[in-house]
Amino acid sequence: MTDWHPFVPPFVNGDWLVHNPWYFGEHLVYPVADYEVEIRLTNAPEGSVIAANTLDRGDGERHLYQIEQARNFVWSVSPDYQIFQEDVDGVTLLGYGFPYEAEIGEAAFEATVEAYRLYAQLFGPYPHESLTMIQADFLHGMEYDGLYFLSKAFYNIYDGTQSSFLVAISAHETAHQWWFGLVANDQALEPWLDEALCTFAERLYYENLYPESLTWWLETRVDYYEPQGWVDLTIYDSAGYRPYRDAVYLNGMYFLTELRELVGQETFMDFLEDFQVRKTHGLATSAEFFDILSEHTNADWCELKAIYFQNP
Repeated sequence: MTDWHPFVPPFVNGDWLVHNPWYFGEHLVYPVADYEVEIRLTNAPEGSVIAANTLDRGDGERHLYQIEQARNFVWSVSPDYQIFQEDVDGVTLLGYGFPYEAEIGEAAFEATVEAYRLYAQLFGPYPHESLTMIQADFLHGMEYDGLYFLSKAFYNIYDGTQSSFLVAISAHETAHQWWFGLVANDQALEPWLDEALCTFAERLYYENLYPESLTWWLETRVDYYEPQGWVDLTIYDSAGYRPYRDAVYLNGMYFLTELRELVGQETFMDFLEDFQVRKTHGLATSAEFFDILSEHTNADWCELKAIYFQNP
């Protein structure tokens, strides 16, 4: 159950941030809100389990959920879920998968836990009491605040190693808890602000935890597609999903990598943490990204932006 309830969109500079749906990418812009939700399952199969983006405080047939300053309330239900759980510094991490792929589900969950620990260290504290990973029964992965779905396609091709899209995309979707959940953006008009940052976070995951697999990640996840195109495209500017992804996600990762090299590793990571703190629960813009970066460095990135940005 995603985008299943009405919500009031952000009102910025005299305009509602409402966009037309498109064939790919995300068009919705979410404010933060406080949620109190009660769910009752009627005529559900025996053993049905609800997976939500916060913990169940109910009892019996009455399921109660409360989450504050969240972008949305999302849930899923199945009689077949196998549950993985680990507590990390007071935050409950939950994984829901199907028993016929239990070992693969555990690997995806372990990658989520690893990525969570790393990003909490690099980007700043996670704001909610839980984080949920769900094995999707559809061919798509999707992030929400406090929860993400991991496409079944990545389970189908998992080879048992860290050099796997199952692991890389787990790291990507976990990063969305910071770059979308904590710091949101206009996903239709400036999608690079979360997607490029989350693809760059994949790189950080491999650099820090599995450097022996970094070359595989670069060659297979990025270079294989020969990414090109303007990083600052809107979702409406591309001829299809592949050109959009290659430009915004993959070329965006290369832009952030070169930007890090230009300003220096320590300066860039300090900036990302500051950017997260100052825009927490807000909507960030490209202009704010570079304005805050300029407070951390005197480096001149004009030439770099001219290479990657249509509107530098």
